[in-house]
Amino acid sequence: MRKCTWAGRVLLLPPLLLGSMPAQAEWVEWLVEPSYTEYWSDNVSFTAFPAAELSERWRELGVSVGRVYQVADHSRLQLTAIAMGRQFDKFSTLDGEDLGVSAGLRHKYGVGPETWWSQAFAEYWQLRVDNTLRDGDRQNFGLRVGRRLSPRWDFSAELAWVERDGGLGLPRPVDPDRPTNVYDMSHQYLALNLSATISERLLSSVVYTYRDGEIDSQCPTANVGVVVASENPSALSRDPDGFGGCVYRIDGSGQALELQLNYAFTGHFGLQFSARQIRGEGRELNYEAQQIRLGVAYRF
Repeated sequence: MRKCTWAGRVLLLPPLLLGSMPAQAEWVEWLVEPSYTEYWSDNVSFTAFPAAELSERWRELGVSVGRVYQVADHSRLQLTAIAMGRQFDKFSTLDGEDLGVSAGLRHKYGVGPETWWSQAFAEYWQLRVDNTLRDGDRQNFGLRVGRRLSPRWDFSAELAWVERDGGLGLPRPVDPDRPTNVYDMSHQYLALNLSATISERLLSSVVYTYRDGEIDSQCPTANVGVVVASENPSALSRDPDGFGGCVYRIDGSGQALELQLNYAFTGHFGLQFSARQIRGEGRELNYEAQQIRLGVAYRF
């Protein structure tokens, strides 16, 4: 496990921001949102070997509690704590709980609905997985910018850096010196979001994401030699308590295209659906996956 670089900074961010607030600043609202989400993937392990692709269905039950603080006429700070439980149908050793905190400072550059806005954000997550290799934490920070293009259309862009710390795995007997900390990973991504208001209750979005940095993938035991020869992974571990075979980490890139639909039944209760196409690329080995998400959330 690598040393956690950003966790301390993220956890210190809320008190530092609070300490710099003007005396006249006021809390404006509480945000409490329980949610339930179902997921399905046709390649949950991100393997580059089609014969080894594994479909899976899993679910998450979570709740977030946040507070919004008006720090200036056009600036708001949101502090949030999140707890989430996860359960898989087939791979129960991937079940777990995630505990997170986040801080976001949003500023609007003027008045009017079509004014540009920006939001600096930071998050820290404890990933409690029933699997030593994947247990650890994750931290990320970044910047979002956006504006309303018209009464119907909105655009935003997000640039972020992500670092994850995992546990140690099991080396192959023929390759005992190669690192096994597959989930000690870092990457950065750029996401572009174009949203359209279809009706008073329905919002649709198309999101394109490009990722650069380290990626993980799975391979059957019989194909480990192919992975080592073609990708020379920076970390590789046997995975008997996960997907089987081996998992490995390489320098690569990824792209994702996602369609999102959000339907508001009331001002508090809504339904979210998304379909996502993912592609990960190494030097020679690539993987593709499709993910479907369907969830409900209630905001008090």
